[in-house]
Amino acid sequence: MPESHELYCQLTRNLDDEKLLALDAHYREKCGNSVEWELHGIVMNEIHQRRKFRRHKLERSLWLASRRGRLTEAIKRWLISRRLWSSATRERKRPRSFIGQVLVLVFESYQSSRRLAIETLPGRQTPLEQL
Repeated sequence: MPESHELYCQLTRNLDDEKLLALDAHYREKCGNSVEWELHGIVMNEIHQRRKFRRHKLERSLWLASRRGRLTEAIKRWLISRRLWSSATRERKRPRSFIGQVLVLVFESYQSSRRLAIETLPGRQTPLEQL
């Protein structure tokens, strides 16, 4: 039922990491029917979402710790203070100014090359408990 599926998704979102990993281990050992496979899929999806969120936070911290990241953020703050850049880009809209478009292209190319480098390394998926 769609209602019970959404309820189980909500319950897995509310679990802490240890209990979620224990539930994952339980379903890895005991998956006998399609319902248990579906429940395990929900648990795995939540683990994946948490891992993705933590990886994004870590990549953002590493970006801000690098020289290129600090320089880009300083330029962005300067452009915002001069009202040449809008800080309200949460909707992922492209800036209208030429400078903003160039900065977005540089940032996106760096992020895509970094993501490709991280995701293509064999066996480099960080376990959830280590993040």
